[in-house]
Amino acid sequence: MRRVLYRLPELLAAKRKKFVFDVEGEKDADRLAELGLVATCNAGGAGTWKEEYNEHLQGRPVVILPDDDAPGRDHAQRVARALHGIAKSVRVVDLPDLPDKGDTSDWLDAG
Repeated sequence: MRRVLYRLPELLAAKRKKFVFDVEGEKDADRLAELGLVATCNAGGAGTWKEEYNEHLQGRPVVILPDDDAPGRDHAQRVARALHGIAKSVRVVDLPDLPDKGDTSDWLDAG
């Protein structure tokens, strides 16, 4: 079975100039999609990025939103390195005031 990025049909349908937000889990991707953003994540969570995911982000601006823990930060850096020279741009953005081990959904819940 070939694994693909979560919400891949929406990603492929989005204009190439729209920012793609890469998060650690499906819940966070769904929350961002509810806000009208293009969001995705890889299967398996932190530390499981596969090279074949890169092709779908080629030429796209990517924003990586890591969870606030060591595996989340390491994963964000791994994805950023994998997409360097492939994506149009890659930025890792640490969301302010996240609780320890918090994620994008926690940040949104905080208002």
